[in-house]
Amino acid sequence: MKRLLLFSLAGLMTAGLSTLFGVGNVFRSVKAESQGKEIRIEWKTNSESGFHTFEIERRSNEVPRYRRIGSVAAKGGSESYTFVDNGAFFRTNAEKEFTYRVKAVGSSSLEQYSPPVTVSHKVVSSVKRSWGMIKELFR
Repeated sequence: MKRLLLFSLAGLMTAGLSTLFGVGNVFRSVKAESQGKEIRIEWKTNSESGFHTFEIERRSNEVPRYRRIGSVAAKGGSESYTFVDNGAFFRTNAEKEFTYRVKAVGSSSLEQYSPPVTVSHKVVSSVKRSWGMIKELFR
């Protein structure tokens, strides 16, 4: 019970400090979508005040720790962003699940993570894709 109370108080203090210093929830929405050989990660922000970069991180069952796969410079204000993960294509040849999150990075060690989003990604082998293209030429 003491531990639960301690975490609750810590959460309230963090929320209070965030409001006091003007750092609210940066992320309005985050989604990931499998599109052929790539995965498209899109997010929208509420306010980017104090943040200068967004780092995109990915994990899978094979690699359970999040790893940084790219970054995008913050535009300021309330914006929409897109990041395309082409690396998922080279790391699988069957259906696989990937989980993504976006980290907002600011000055003075200011960080905020988006909620994680999971997407199933099935990649058709390049041999099958090539054969399909050849067949299309003769139709």
